[in-house]
Amino acid sequence: MFLLSQVLVTVAVLLDLASFQFMKRQQVLLALSVSTALTAIHFYLLDAMAGALLMAVASLRYLVFIKSQSKRLLIGFLLLNTVPPLVHLNVNYELYAVFGSVLLTFGAFIRKQVVFRCVMMLGTVCWLIHNCYVGSPMAIVLESTFLVSNLIGLGRIYIKRKTSKLKVE
Repeated sequence: MFLLSQVLVTVAVLLDLASFQFMKRQQVLLALSVSTALTAIHFYLLDAMAGALLMAVASLRYLVFIKSQSKRLLIGFLLLNTVPPLVHLNVNYELYAVFGSVLLTFGAFIRKQVVFRCVMMLGTVCWLIHNCYVGSPMAIVLESTFLVSNLIGLGRIYIKRKTSKLKVE
């Protein structure tokens, strides 16, 4: 099961690499939905149930947030990210996954690209710490590449904005 889990999360890595290179928020969220679904299965295969549950919720969240940004949905997903995992918390490091999921939920709700990406990076750091504790090499690579890809995407936004300002002047 370990090998299959690593293959699934490798595909998720490739999706994450692509996700933050998309310029439209909806495309980013769709790629993240598929990636987190694969990562949920990965954690399930590793018997990391809090991670599996949180990633399954994240996959649904990204899909829903493509179309709707209601505050009720935000509150609902925040409750889904905190109550069940905290009730079934097995080890303390699973708190990193809970914190990461809460940040990523807020991030998916933010429409401003730069703030959206910064909050997503903070949530990713929490998941990176969690994945180190779980001991999944490819999940560590997943979060690391997610961070790097996000930083590159931020750089592209910055360059695009700077170029647009120069054209106006």
